[in-house]
Amino acid sequence: MLHLLRLNLVIYFATLCASCGALLYAGMPLLRSVALAAMVAGLMQLATLAIIFFAWKWIPGFPILVFPNIAGRWHGTIRFIREGQVAETPATLDIEQNLNVLSLVLETDSAESDTIVVYPRRLSNGRRELLYVYETRRKEGKPPPYYRYRGTAVLRIENRHNSLVGTYYTEQGGTGTVSFARGVVNLQDQLPAG
Repeated sequence: MLHLLRLNLVIYFATLCASCGALLYAGMPLLRSVALAAMVAGLMQLATLAIIFFAWKWIPGFPILVFPNIAGRWHGTIRFIREGQVAETPATLDIEQNLNVLSLVLETDSAESDTIVVYPRRLSNGRRELLYVYETRRKEGKPPPYYRYRGTAVLRIENRHNSLVGTYYTEQGGTGTVSFARGVVNLQDQLPAG
């Protein structure tokens, strides 16, 4: 997401150089300075990786300043026009996120979509949104078999990071809207069977 993995290597190299320089300046022999500096830089790199992949969620204010934590399962509805009629289908959206990766998997009864590219951005008014390119394929056994298409979506993050609302477009000219809520289960999932 933030491409901080490369930044991690820059931090490692800078720490290595600074530590080695400080130790040499303090009069430590060259080989011992390099060995100790490499150890310090390695520990710094491990700490940075831990922050990138895990701890960033719990650092106060960090997700708000960079990008909110939207990882988890979302439930919602996709609305579209089919044969001149407005239709809708329930959907789930699974989001995987850390500081380096953002991935969305959307699933309905008949299809599943995977992320091709997703770009999180902050608008000038402070709002956050996702620009999302995806590929949808029919689930096995659902007609028409092997059917695939690509599309784009713009999802706004609203309601204190508990709602995703937006529009989508497909390469066949289809359009529609999507709305998802965190922690809200589809009504169909709550209805008794039979």
